[in-house]
Amino acid sequence: MCFVYLKYEFKYTYWNSQRLICYMQSPIRTSTQIVKPEWCDYNGHMNVAYYTLAFENAAFEAQEVIDFGERYVKEDQKSIFTTKATYSFLQEMNQDEPLYIDYWIMDYAPKLIHVLMEMYHAEKGFMAAHTEQMMVNIDMRERRSAVITDDKQAILEQYKSAAQAHEFPKGIGDAIGIKR
Repeated sequence: MCFVYLKYEFKYTYWNSQRLICYMQSPIRTSTQIVKPEWCDYNGHMNVAYYTLAFENAAFEAQEVIDFGERYVKEDQKSIFTTKATYSFLQEMNQDEPLYIDYWIMDYAPKLIHVLMEMYHAEKGFMAAHTEQMMVNIDMRERRSAVITDDKQAILEQYKSAAQAHEFPKGIGDAIGIKR
């Protein structure tokens, strides 16, 4: 079985372990989402909890593209769990406004993946928010961390390499805290 995501521009492809592995240009631009009325709070803008939901929706979509999605869980019995997340809110998103999220692989280690997601207003083009997340690869049979296989690390390396040419917002990768 081979899934091809036609909305992405393929960089190159090859067969590996009975699957067609498709490497795309970075970032992975996810589908447009619309800020729903129930996502807004009494301040009239999108509530923090729903920024998290929008980022999570985008993460699931992007993880399908890089083969860390539902197939990874069902067939490989592995998954990736978020262990840490930081958010920066830059501009308001309001009811009925469209947004999209760019998903970047910033770095990885044998068991970890560092991801950045940037949220943009789909019509006005401004960055509304971003989140950095540290994810751990999990063996679902044991519910413990597991080394990411070489074929998966090759996918991550392609996305990481593409991200190195991009200029990211100030503060990406910094520890959170009050500087004195």
